[in-house]
Amino acid sequence: MGRAVPKVAGCALLLSLLWSLAASIALIALAGLYQHLDRVPEWSLPFQWFLYGHAYYGRPGVGHDLGVSAAIASALCLAAAVSSYTRPKNKLFGESHFATEDEAEKSGLVFSRRPRGDAFLLGRTEGVLGLGRRYVSLPGQEHVSLYARTRSGKGVSVVVPNALNWGGSLVAFSIKRDLVQAAAAERVRKRQAFFVFDPTNPDGRSHRWNPLGNVPRGGVGCYDAVQRVMQFVIPETKANNPFWDNAGRRIATAAAVLLAETPGAALNIAAVKRLLGRSDYDKHFRQLIQEARNEARPYSASAVDTILGWLDRKGEEGANGVRDTALTAMALWDSEVIAAATEVSDFDLAALRREPMSVFVCAEVADIRRLRPLFALFFQQLVDFNTRREFAEDPRHRYQVAVEMDEFWAPGRMDILADAAAFTASFGFRLLYVVQSKQQLHSIYGQDGAENIFLNTGAELLFGGADQRLAEEVSKRGGMDTVTKTTTSRPRFFGWLTPAKQSESEAEHGRALLLAQDVQRIPRDEMLVLRPGLLPLKLSRVVWFKDRRFRRMKGEPPPVPCLQLRVERDDFEAVARAQAESQAQHERAREEEAARAEAEVTEAEKAAAEAAIQANSASEVERATEAKVMIRVREAAVAQEAVRQARQAATDAKRNAKAREDAASAWAVASAKVAETAEAAANATATAALAQDAVGQASRRAAEARIDAAEARRASKVPDATPEALKAAQVRQEEATAAAAAATAAEAQHALATSAAAEARQAAATAKTRVQAIEAQQGDMDTSPEARAQAGVEVEATVAAATTATVAAAEAQQAVAKARSDLALARRDTAARRKRAEHLGRVLDKMRS
Repeated sequence: MGRAVPKVAGCALLLSLLWSLAASIALIALAGLYQHLDRVPEWSLPFQWFLYGHAYYGRPGVGHDLGVSAAIASALCLAAAVSSYTRPKNKLFGESHFATEDEAEKSGLVFSRRPRGDAFLLGRTEGVLGLGRRYVSLPGQEHVSLYARTRSGKGVSVVVPNALNWGGSLVAFSIKRDLVQAAAAERVRKRQAFFVFDPTNPDGRSHRWNPLGNVPRGGVGCYDAVQRVMQFVIPETKANNPFWDNAGRRIATAAAVLLAETPGAALNIAAVKRLLGRSDYDKHFRQLIQEARNEARPYSASAVDTILGWLDRKGEEGANGVRDTALTAMALWDSEVIAAATEVSDFDLAALRREPMSVFVCAEVADIRRLRPLFALFFQQLVDFNTRREFAEDPRHRYQVAVEMDEFWAPGRMDILADAAAFTASFGFRLLYVVQSKQQLHSIYGQDGAENIFLNTGAELLFGGADQRLAEEVSKRGGMDTVTKTTTSRPRFFGWLTPAKQSESEAEHGRALLLAQDVQRIPRDEMLVLRPGLLPLKLSRVVWFKDRRFRRMKGEPPPVPCLQLRVERDDFEAVARAQAESQAQHERAREEEAARAEAEVTEAEKAAAEAAIQANSASEVERATEAKVMIRVREAAVAQEAVRQARQAATDAKRNAKAREDAASAWAVASAKVAETAEAAANATATAALAQDAVGQASRRAAEARIDAAEARRASKVPDATPEALKAAQVRQEEATAAAAAATAAEAQHALATSAAAEARQAAATAKTRVQAIEAQQGDMDTSPEARAQAGVEVEATVAAATTATVAAAEAQQAVAKARSDLALARRDTAARRKRAEHLGRVLDKMRS
C-alpha cells in the first residue's frame, strides 16, 4: 500500500508538468509572446501559463487566451493517455483467454436456441441465471473427436444427443446397446428405415448384412467387387512370406466368382467356405465347370483357370496349404450365428445418401476381437460405397451421413476410417470419433495414423479426468498469458518498524491459461472445445435425459427380427439313413420314370390306332363322296340337257308368237332368263368338278395319314422308345386327324355344291315345264285380250323361275369359292405338318441307329 501512494503521486506530478508545458506553449502562440521570448527567462517557459495568467488576468482577451490554451493542453494530454491505454502491448509471454461467443461464431460455430439437424451438436451456453441458453453446433463438413475416460458421460452427453438430433442418415457403432434403446424410437419418428446389425445378440435378434450382397452377379465388375471383399476376409498377416495369404485370397476369390455366375446359387462368405471345405471339392469344382460348359453359360475364364490350375496341383503340399490358408481366414463363418447374420442383406449401405436410414452396429464386449474382421469389412464398404461420387454430383443424394464411432478403438485397426477423415468432407460423410484417450489410437494406428485423424477434425471435445499426457498437451495448446509478479523484501524481525529497509520489485512471468491439473479438474457438467484458429471454449454438456428438449424424444424401440439359426450335425447313422433314403428315392424316381414312359408308349399306340381308324373312315368317306360326285355330275348333265331343251322350246314359242307384240317382248325376257339359267347350270357343273378335285385332295391326304399312322404304330412299338420318338408318333397322329378333318370339310363343301346344282336343276325343270305349257297353248292361242293377258301371266311365271335358277347358281358359285379357299389353307397346313413329321422321322431314325 505504501508503495502505491508514491507511484500515484509521481504519475500525477508528471502529468501536471506535461499539461503545464502544453498549455504554456499554446498560450505563447495565441498571445503572440513568441515575439518577446528573449525577455523571458528560460526556466519559466514551462510555467508561462500560470505566470502570465497571474500577472495579466484582468486585461481584456487574456482570459480567452488562457481558456483556449488550457483546453488545447487538456485535449492533448487526454489523447496521449487514451493512446497509451489502448495501444496493444506486446507482452513478454503472450496473452491468452477463453474464447467468447463472438470469437466462436467467427470461427464457424453456430449458437442457436434449437439444435440444428444438419450439424454436430457440441454443447450449450448457460446464459444468465439459466435464461438465454443456446445450443452450440458445428455445421459444414468437418469431423469431431471426443476424448473422455470411461464412465465420464460421453455417451449421454455427445453420442446420444447427436443420434437423436441428426436429420440425415445415421450409422452408429457402440459396444453397448443403450444407444439403440435411447435413439431408435426417435429415428423411426423421423421416418427413417431402422436396422440393427448385432450378430452376437444373446436373443438372436439382428438384421442381416451380406458382404457379397452388392456383387454384380455375372456382370462386369464382378471380379473387382469380390476382390475388394476378400481383401478384408483374408488380409495380409505379419508372416515373413505373404505367398500363402495372397494365394488363399486368390482361390477364395475365384470360388466366389463361380458362385456369383451360377444361377440360383447362394452368394455369401459362408457359401464360399462350404464350397472350398467340401471333401470332394476336386470332383465338385470340375462338375460345376463342365455343367456350365454343357449349358452354354461358361464361367469367367480367369476364375476357371485359377481353379483348374490349383486342382491340377492338388497333390502338391503347397496347393493344400493354400486351401487351408483360405479356410483358416474364414473360420469366423464356422459359427452358425455369423453365417445366419451374413446370409443376405436387409439393408443397402450404398443407399444411405439416397434414402433416410439408421443403422446401429452392436456387439458383445467378449466378441469384439473375434468380430474385428467383420467390422473392418462393414466399415470398408460403408466408406467405399459412399465416396464414389461427391455429394453435389448426384441429384439423388439428399441425405448427409453421420457416422458415430463410440469406442473407436474397439473394432481394431481400420485404415479406411482413419484415412476417411482426410477425404470424405465433400462426399456428405461426417465422422464422430469417440475414444478414451489419444494414446489408444497411437497404439492401434501408430503416431502418423493417429495424427492424421486429429489433424482433420474440425472440433475436439475434452471432458475432465484426462490422462496426464493429454492434459499437458491441452495445457500447451491453450497458450501462455503474461502476469506481473511483485516481490517484497523486508527484515525478518520487526520489519514494519523499519520501512526504509523494505523494498518491492515487479517482474513479468508467463502462466498457462490452463494448467494440466486444471484440465483434469474440469467439472463434470462442463467440457472444453478445441478448434483450429480459436482459443479454448468452455461449454456446458447436453445430458440428454436432463435436457427438456431431448427428454421428450425417448420412446420404445421397434422390434428387431430374430435370426433363423440352424446347426448342421454330423451323425453317422443319420448320414447312413439319409444316403439310404436318397438311394431309395432315386430308385423310386427311376421306376416312376419307366412307368411314365410305358404309359406314354401306350398312349401313343392308342393314338396310332385312332389315327388308323380315322384314316379308314376318311377312305370310306372318300369313296362315298366320289360316288355322290358322279351322281351329281350325271344330274348336272341331265339339267344341262333340260336347259337346252327349254331354250329350244322358248325359241319355238318366241317364233310362234311374233304376231303379238306384247308377247314378243315377254318371250325375249324369258329367253334371257333361260340363258342365265343355263349359265347357272354350267357354274354348278364347274362346282361339281371342283368338289371332285377337293375329294381327290382329301383322298390323297387320307392316304398320307394312313402311312403316317402306320409309322406311328411302328414307332410306338419300339421297346426303348424315347420321348422324342413318342413326340414324333404324336405329331403323325395329329397329321392323320388333320387329314380326316380336311376330308370332312371337302365333303361339306361338296354337299353345298350339290345343293346348289339341285336347285339349278329344279329351276331349269320349272322353266322347261313353263315353256312346254306355252307350246301346248300355242295352237289354241288367239288375239283376244283375255288370251294375251293369260300369255303375259305365263311369261312372268317363266321369268320368275329363271330368276330363281340364277340366284341358286350364284350361291353355288360362292360355295365353290369358299371351298377353294379352305382347300388352299388345308394344303399349306398339310405341307407344314409333313415337313415337321419328316424332321421328327429323321430324329427318330438317328436315335434308333
